[in-house]
Amino acid sequence: MIKEGIAVWALRPGLASERETLLLRRAVDPFRGQWFAVEGKLDPGEGVVTAALRELREETALEPVKLFRQRAQPWLVPSAGYVARVHVFVALVARVEPVLNGEHSAYRWCAPLQARRLLPDGAHQECFREIERDFIREIALDALAVSDPTEPNR
Repeated sequence: MIKEGIAVWALRPGLASERETLLLRRAVDPFRGQWFAVEGKLDPGEGVVTAALRELREETALEPVKLFRQRAQPWLVPSAGYVARVHVFVALVARVEPVLNGEHSAYRWCAPLQARRLLPDGAHQECFREIERDFIREIALDALAVSDPTEPNR
């Protein structure tokens, strides 16, 4: 059986040049104790963008400054016995702290290396590598750019 779902990777400005990624630790089964992005199912008749915004608000109370749709990808979830077609989004958020609902016991804003270490499986790792490539490293490089390359360094 294939289920439809969404994943929202929330990113905020880091204290260094890189963006930080929000990871949430599940408080309920399945996946209790594992770290994920914001994830959820589509409600009947709900569009994927609406679902992404709803899940982000329900799970973290965060509002995106910008929302990007990354892609839809199949994720095999063997421990739950299904394949999910997950619509992946990136939400750029302000430097604020989330307010968690009962589905999660903790959160962490992570640098990319820490996020890669916490994510549980191949599908999440692969997805995060794309997010890192497209939204974290590129943004970090932009932050380091010289505004006027003709002006001498001081």
